[in-house]
Amino acid sequence: MSEGDVAELTGTLSPYLCHCLVSRQIARHVSRIYDRHLAPTGISAGDLAIFSFVANEKTIAITDLAAMMVLERTTLLRNLRPLIEAGYLETARDPVKKRQHTVSLTKAGEQKRREAQTFWLAAQEEFEQEAGQHNAQDLRGRALHTLGVL
Repeated sequence: MSEGDVAELTGTLSPYLCHCLVSRQIARHVSRIYDRHLAPTGISAGDLAIFSFVANEKTIAITDLAAMMVLERTTLLRNLRPLIEAGYLETARDPVKKRQHTVSLTKAGEQKRREAQTFWLAAQEEFEQEAGQHNAQDLRGRALHTLGVL
C-alpha cells in the first residue's frame, strides 16, 4: 500500500479513522483464524479464553470473570451456559459471599483446554506469520496497555 493509498483510507470522514470500527474488524479477522483452527475441538476462541481465565484462577467469581474478559455479566452467562451443559465448567455459590456465584473447570474442561492447545498454537503461528511476529506482539502489548492490564 502506497502513501497515497493510506492518505485516501484516512481522509476526512473515512470510516477507517474510527478506532472502534478498525478494532472490531481486526478482532473479527483474528477470531476467524482462531475459530477455524479450533473447530476440530468443538470449542471457539471465546470458549478457550474462558477456560484459560478460569484455569489461571482455579475458581473465580462470575462477576470477576466478566470484568477480566471485558464482557457484560449477562453476555458472559450466555457464553457459560453451553460450557456448563457440556460438563466443561461447574458453578457454585461462593462459601463466603452467598449471593456470589463462582465458576471452575471440571476435569473434562481441563482435558478440552489441553486438547485445544495445539490448535491454538497453530492459530498463533498463522496470525504471527500474517502480521509479522513483532507486529503481532506489539499489537497485543499495546492492546493490553490500553485495557490497563500492563
